Amino acid sequence: MIIGIDIGGTNVRYGAVDKDNNVFDLIKRSSSEVFSGGTESFVDSVGSYIRDNGIDAEAVSIGLPSIIDRDKRKVLSTANISCLQDVPLASMMESYTGVPCFLNHDVKNLLEYDIDHFDIPVKDREIIGFYVGTGFGTVFCIDGRFLKGMNGGAGEMGHMPYPGNERICGCGKKGCVETIAAGRYLSEIKDKYYKGESFSDLFTRHSEDSIIINFIENMAFPIATAVSIFDPDCIVLGGGVIQTEGFPKKVLEAKIRGMVRSPLPSETLVFRYSPAGQENGIIGAALYARKQLGL
Repeated sequence: MIIGIDIGGTNVRYGAVDKDNNVFDLIKRSSSEVFSGGTESFVDSVGSYIRDNGIDAEAVSIGLPSIIDRDKRKVLSTANISCLQDVPLASMMESYTGVPCFLNHDVKNLLEYDIDHFDIPVKDREIIGFYVGTGFGTVFCIDGRFLKGMNGGAGEMGHMPYPGNERICGCGKKGCVETIAAGRYLSEIKDKYYKGESFSDLFTRHSEDSIIINFIENMAFPIATAVSIFDPDCIVLGGGVIQTEGFPKKVLEAKIRGMVRSPLPSETLVFRYSPAGQENGIIGAALYARKQLGL
């Protein structure tokens, strides 16, 4: 069994994944609870999870909303979890559990899952994944290889500056795209303009309102920017915001097409929508671990 862990800005999910990608002993806890005692409390929670469920673990594989060093051993920085800064998490976890630990960016694990789920060919292909939840995650898979960058931060489209944006991001920088194009901002919109309504109401009842259209345009901007750079064979869209009931997918697609060069690549863009599921990041983590183990 591979212990797959998906850490988000809001929740942490744990699961034991077998060789056929079946998930057992799935649990979800709030990120604030898991990290209430710092990184050590998270490491201890994983050890307790393995012991309490009697799991014969081959490895622990963790997806994080973080910048990770090139060797995938240390978490360098995390925008929305204060204790995950310059932490040798892989070594800490291995010392505690006695099994190998693999770290990966959470959206890379999600794209690992979606490539496997949709059986997307990767050889000589450019695949881009956008996962919009609490933050705005982006991942690039070029000819089967996931871009890393010198500091492990390649593809951080959520932290590119949006013209005229003065909002302060969780990363400490001003103007990041994800401050106006992801879940936290959507929560602000709901509380300010649609108090008492559900998130699904925002899209099923208000998708033509100017404030919602503006939010969709904010999302389209970084996606169109990446499309103009990479001319991808496939764009995968997922995350809690996009998977919300009634999300206006066709509006987002139209906004993206309208922002990129026409007729090409505008007319040939291929969109895939990641299936909603609590297990996706967990299974993706297990798929990544198996690659590292040569299984």
